[in-house]
Amino acid sequence: MPVSYTRRGDPDDLREVDAMRGYFTAAGFYGLVDGRYMLFSSESEYYEYLEAGEDTDAS
Repeated sequence: MPVSYTRRGDPDDLREVDAMRGYFTAAGFYGLVDGRYMLFSSESEYYEYLEAGEDTDAS
């Protein structure tokens, strides 16, 4: 599984994120979904969105 990195405030602070990509802006968190970036109000909203999608794919 590929590993990506996302910045958290400090440009020298990189956090490892498995199979998830995104970055912070003044407008919110841009997260990669199906090859396209979507704007979310927060990083946690992005994770919730991805987890909900995994639940629906399994059925």
